[in-house]
Amino acid sequence: MRSRQLWIAALAMHLLLVLAVSCWDIIDLAARGRTLVPAPIASGTRNIAHIMESMSPRQLHRSNPIRQTVIGYVHAAGIESPYSYFAPNVPPTLQVVFEIKHRDHHVSHKVPSARSATDQLRLSALIDRSVGEQGLWREVVLQMLASSIWEDNPDAVEIRAIVASRTFPGPSEFLQGAQESYDFVCSYNFKFDTAQFENVHP
Repeated sequence: MRSRQLWIAALAMHLLLVLAVSCWDIIDLAARGRTLVPAPIASGTRNIAHIMESMSPRQLHRSNPIRQTVIGYVHAAGIESPYSYFAPNVPPTLQVVFEIKHRDHHVSHKVPSARSATDQLRLSALIDRSVGEQGLWREVVLQMLASSIWEDNPDAVEIRAIVASRTFPGPSEFLQGAQESYDFVCSYNFKFDTAQFENVHP
């Protein structure tokens, strides 16, 4: 009987985390005006978003065991990414371009690529999920991609990763001839002599 109660409690906690992540995504998007929710309702969701954000374990210190346990379980159980992915919103697409400086002083440019269409889709998802926000995860992913570029260009002395947000025009704007636009997000300079990134913000 006790074992059954523990399993029920674990299932309830799991479903509670799923509900919390899903509700947070919807409320956060509505509060930022990125849905078709009317403005009066969207303004009301901002207060709810602030309350939910204040209750988030991410507000705790990184070394806090409660934060580590909750966030670790959410990632390990695959709750955050899938339920965020199906939120009613299309996130901005990020574009990464590498500026390669060679030993003979000429400069070339290259974008990350994969061997197959499936791998390219995974790569695009990885960039959108990891490079959008400042932090260690962004630096690690860009360093991995820069290392891959360096393997194809062993004469490179410096590689600059430029990240931009790609915005597509709406249907009416497209019919008027508008094209997609790019907004600078950040850039990282990787020097192979010092083996370190230099972060540049707009």
